[in-house]
Amino acid sequence: MASEQSGQPLIGELWHPCAMAICGINHLAFVTPDMEATCRFYEEVLGLDLVATVGHGDPNEPYPHRHYFFRLSDHETIAFFEWPGVDTGPHKPAGVPGEGREFDHLSFNVATVDELVALHDRIAAAGYQVSPVIDHTILWSVYFDDPVNGMSLEATVWVRNPMAVPYFGDPDPTPAAAEAAKRRTVETQRPKLPPELSGV
Repeated sequence: MASEQSGQPLIGELWHPCAMAICGINHLAFVTPDMEATCRFYEEVLGLDLVATVGHGDPNEPYPHRHYFFRLSDHETIAFFEWPGVDTGPHKPAGVPGEGREFDHLSFNVATVDELVALHDRIAAAGYQVSPVIDHTILWSVYFDDPVNGMSLEATVWVRNPMAVPYFGDPDPTPAAAEAAKRRTVETQRPKLPPELSGV
């Protein structure tokens, strides 16, 4: 199936051919007070490619803060919101209780736009609040909560493949992100959210 607007295949439909709507992790979203240092660590030390920068003045993404994605696999990323001055709490070993806000939300992959809409409808039919489909330039999402544990959740379909064709939308990137953008080819065309999904 191709996007009617661009004529290009919706990338999410090429991945994760599975029977279930949810078929993996799309991204883990964390919080950082310093995106430049985060980019240096994840790119230069851990070797994870920066594949997308959205928000922070990106005309395609009105979110006011930086939101950067680093490639983990052909399907999955780790993402960071930059909230200047945020206190993520003191360092703690893994598995040890502590305070602070490092983790923001968990995003599940779904394979197609149709499955995203079907999952939205299933959550709503069960009596839970769920957002309409949100266009985030590189992916389309719905948001809802884990009613038992209070976790913020997202279900997402990739509509372009930033692992293959990175997207750098931040018009004022950190120096490390600007360096990454220079190393990679950027394509600006993207699918548009169909009007019929805007109220879903």
